Parts: sequence; structure tokens; C-alpha cells
Amino acid sequence: MAKVGCPSKFNRVVASLIISDFRNGLSRKEIVLKAGIKESTLSEWIDQNKEFSKSITKAMDKFFQHGPEESIKKLIDGYVQVTKTTYKKLDKDTGEMVVAGEEVQEKHIGPDYKAIRFCLQNRYRKKWNRKQNNFTVDVTSLSDKDLRDLAKEAIKAVEGK
Repeated sequence: MAKVGCPSKFNRVVASLIISDFRNGLSRKEIVLKAGIKESTLSEWIDQNKEFSKSITKAMDKFFQHGPEESIKKLIDGYVQVTKTTYKKLDKDTGEMVVAGEEVQEKHIGPDYKAIRFCLQNRYRKKWNRKQNNFTVDVTSLSDKDLRDLAKEAIKAVEGK
């Protein structure tokens, strides 16, 4: 019995575009919306085509090798957000909607200081760690020399040396 339903949209071009979208870090939901398919359809394609499945896995691996670093760099440096708005109007002669104009807006997004702090705290843990070194010492029985040595050690710990 022949399969009932719409013909499959799966072909080399669609597969290539989907793989590219995974490589660029788009979510599964974004990819299926862009491709005009359901999530279940994408799952079927992945299950039925091992080469396609392997290519998606490689694309995702490639994104996770470089994508997060690029995203964090963008947050640290700041970036320009471009918004494009298309205005349409009704053509009285044809009765169809036609493009009346477009507006492009650029907005500078400054550095994200939380991202900067996150990177510094994770890259230079000793210097940028905000955790307090809490310890108590009974100093009543220590000599002056021992107290000076203890103070020097505490200063080194705070400075991260």
C-alpha cells in the first residue's frame, strides 16, 4: 500500500541547510520552523538516514567547539543588533499587499559585565574568586613572630599568590 500524505521535503539541499543550521547553533525548534517541517518529521529523517544523522552530530560538535566561545566573546566585546522592519500597503489596482518600504535600525549593545566577571572568575580563579576564605585561629597562644607569619600568609591568600 502506498504511503498517504504530503510528499517528503527531504533532499540534499534541505539536508544541507538543516546541517548548516545545526552548525550555526540554532535550536531544533528554530530549525524546523525555518525548514517548514514538524519536529517529528525531523526526528524521522534523522532516524531513517544514518548519514544525515552523523552529519548533524558532527555539525553540533563543531558548534560546541567554537560557538560558545564566540558567543561569550560577543557578550564581552559588545555588538551591534540589526533590526529590519518591512512595511507593506495594499495596492489599490491589484488588491495585493506590496512592500511600501523598509527600515533598518542598528542598536549598539554594550559589554555584558556579568559575562566579563564570569570569564575572569573562571579563568583566573585565585585572583577573581569572590568566595571568602573563612578560617579561625586561636591567636592568644601565638608569639609575635608567628602572628606576623600568619598575617603574611593571609595576605597572600587574599591576593591569590
